Amino acid sequence: TLLMVACKPMLLLVKHRLSLLSRKLGGFTKHLLTMMRYIVSLWKRLSTDANPKKKKEYELSLECASALSRVMEDLGRRETVKLVNKYVPYLLHMYAQGAGALPLDARQRGAITPGVYALIAICTDVEFR
Repeated sequence: TLLMVACKPMLLLVKHRLSLLSRKLGGFTKHLLTMMRYIVSLWKRLSTDANPKKKKEYELSLECASALSRVMEDLGRRETVKLVNKYVPYLLHMYAQGAGALPLDARQRGAITPGVYALIAICTDVEFR
């Protein structure tokens, strides 16, 4: 899907062009939030289906969630803490509000959880308030 294609350049920016990204981190975070909203809305729709695992959308959503998780894991590196700390609560809130409220299966949780944990790991007391 389009979001899968969008995750690859985002990951490259985080890994190799962090100084360039630092000037546009607000916009970058908005794109991450949009991607997470899309995944959550797709999972909500799939959760009401009788057999969602047979749908192609289910597999694509897992791939997209994994790609988004890799981007979040790279944002959660210690070198990026000062740049991303003020945006992390928004990403975590979106996760908790959306995916955290859904009955996710093990594959869905496994796809997105590493990125969420990486962001939680860089939070300080200020972000948790």
